[in-house]
Amino acid sequence: FEVIEHTAHPDQFLKHLTSFIKPGGYLILSTPNGAYCRNNLPCFSDTANKEQFETKQFKPNADGHIFLLWPSELEALAKQCNLNPVMLKTFGTPLSCGHCGIHYLHKFIPHCVLNIVDKATHIFPPFIRNFLSYGLVAVFKKEEYQITLHKSSKIVRKNVTQISKYTK
Repeated sequence: FEVIEHTAHPDQFLKHLTSFIKPGGYLILSTPNGAYCRNNLPCFSDTANKEQFETKQFKPNADGHIFLLWPSELEALAKQCNLNPVMLKTFGTPLSCGHCGIHYLHKFIPHCVLNIVDKATHIFPPFIRNFLSYGLVAVFKKEEYQITLHKSSKIVRKNVTQISKYTK
């Protein structure tokens, strides 16, 4: 939780995490939402020279956020690691987290009202919801089994359930 945004190579970090997961296992992670309206950090996929961030990662007593991943970007990185998305959900609004100087209102607004406002954002289209939500939680499932077949000098990857129809 809340680590991937501190790495200069979140793609490699995610791949390393995947190596610890059994086939059919799950990976749950959370990170600040890169699509949030107050995000001013670079997008990982738009950065050509990621090595420039290696000296900044994991510094003590520092914010240390290098990239804030967008939901679509995190999903694409996960698919490269043979992780299938089970859930990608944004959460938290400026009202509930107190961004934009709104934290002064927390004295006057009951916590249950803040929760209702947060839940109400899920009626909005994804691009608006992502723009208003500061957090991102994701659940991915590792593919059950993967077999590599050699076919006319191309490597074709198929899930075992897809291959079973060819073996009957």
